[in-house]
Amino acid sequence: MKTPTIPGVILAGGQSFRFGSDKREARIRGKRLVELAADCIGPKVTKVYYSIQIPGDSPAGGWPQLDAAGTGNLIPDVYKDAGPLAGIHAALTHLDSDRVLFLPVDLPDVSPATLQRLVEGSEDASICVAVGEGSARLQPLLGVYRADVAGLIAGRLKRGLRSAVSFIEELERLVPEVYVVRIKIPDRELFNVNLSSDLDLATGTDPDVSGSGPSAT
Repeated sequence: MKTPTIPGVILAGGQSFRFGSDKREARIRGKRLVELAADCIGPKVTKVYYSIQIPGDSPAGGWPQLDAAGTGNLIPDVYKDAGPLAGIHAALTHLDSDRVLFLPVDLPDVSPATLQRLVEGSEDASICVAVGEGSARLQPLLGVYRADVAGLIAGRLKRGLRSAVSFIEELERLVPEVYVVRIKIPDRELFNVNLSSDLDLATGTDPDVSGSGPSAT
């Protein structure tokens, strides 16, 4: 296994309105979603962090893999109530790293192999994000972002523009100096838990799945 070189952030600040309760606590294969995410991303990064909306936010069962201080892994949003793009911005400005790997807490079927491919595909990119290999569905919250795009994100958030998909698409169309790479991944790994009924459709990832090389669009 390759030695991790960049930190990882689990996007876990959503309010779970459609789910009806704190989805971070929902269980698949006996583990909470937040635990599945930590197990998946942990071996691929130097340290696991959590993007949260406000200081002190925590799931009832606590955060996995916290450091000794208990709070050093938590990154609150700078722009409040601005969605997960605000979580990406906060992490990029908070962490002393040129690249950061992001994984949404509600994508339980993402494999460690996919995370490895995203890291490898990001080496020469400003942003490297996942796209379904069959559906061509873009998932901009699953990927690697460079710190120097934080200012571009802040500019959008200040104007009330919260869509991460629109952000990526506009960069590709209007800002050629920002190099965006799309990595094709199995469509099943893009399954998103939005409703409690979705838990029966998710499988949860086997953290022992090995990786392969990147395949970019």
